[in-house]
Amino acid sequence: MTERRTRVLLLASTFPAEPGDGTPEFVGDLAVELAKTMDVRILVPSVPDAPTRSTYRGVDIYRFRFFPRRWEDLADGAILENIRGRRIRALQIVPFFVSEIYNVARHIRSFKPDVIHAFWIIPQGLSAFVVNRKIPVLLTTLGGDLYALVDTPLRGLITRIVKHAKHTTVMNAQMKGEVERLGIDSSAVSVEPMGADLSGIVPHDVRETDTVEILFVGRLVEKKGLRHLIAALKNVETNYRLTVIGHGPSKRNSSNWRMACPSRSLARNQRLNCVPAIRLPT
Repeated sequence: MTERRTRVLLLASTFPAEPGDGTPEFVGDLAVELAKTMDVRILVPSVPDAPTRSTYRGVDIYRFRFFPRRWEDLADGAILENIRGRRIRALQIVPFFVSEIYNVARHIRSFKPDVIHAFWIIPQGLSAFVVNRKIPVLLTTLGGDLYALVDTPLRGLITRIVKHAKHTTVMNAQMKGEVERLGIDSSAVSVEPMGADLSGIVPHDVRETDTVEILFVGRLVEKKGLRHLIAALKNVETNYRLTVIGHGPSKRNSSNWRMACPSRSLARNQRLNCVPAIRLPT
């Protein structure tokens, strides 16, 4: 008789409509690695142009509907960024929570997971907290949710959600300290930054040059600070070349790219190359 593999229900709110569309794929990459030894199901919100059922490199994806399709774009990229960009999207928040809570409960019944891995304290951690009291929850916070909410009236709720989790992973020691200040025992919090597959990185020979090469890799959103880097480089006298690899919040809006790569901001004899997002080892 074949031994039953551990089942993981993975909850997230940022997930690409299709691979390579510019939306971060770290949740899917993790799911693919877990699927080598476990049965994994991904539950994420619906976004434009994405089917409700699909697979990501062999892992099953289920998307839940929560708003009329024409305006259902709250999770197209990152939720907080989308709300800041267009306040009317806040009308989708309550339907989103109601639908996610209902669908988490439905998939718990049908999939019978042994572990729930929830990315972000809110909304996924909250949904797991409301629905589930028996299945252990691994909670992963990437920083944006923690820092945006910990010093607000939601602090008490954040504390309850994190305490409900069996374990919480964070990206760095500073975040670990923030979680511990919520009253969480240090043994229940681990620093687990996103991994990287370095097998595709090939060292190059050192070459003589008087130009400093600077590489920026990341999403072209405000919180990544690219515009501050460009502003600072205006005051640098050393010759340099800044190469930006990334994608804006929406692949459909090319103006995001032009705004993120304002080559006119650089000093004379200094260059900025804007390169579309490419598949880097993660």
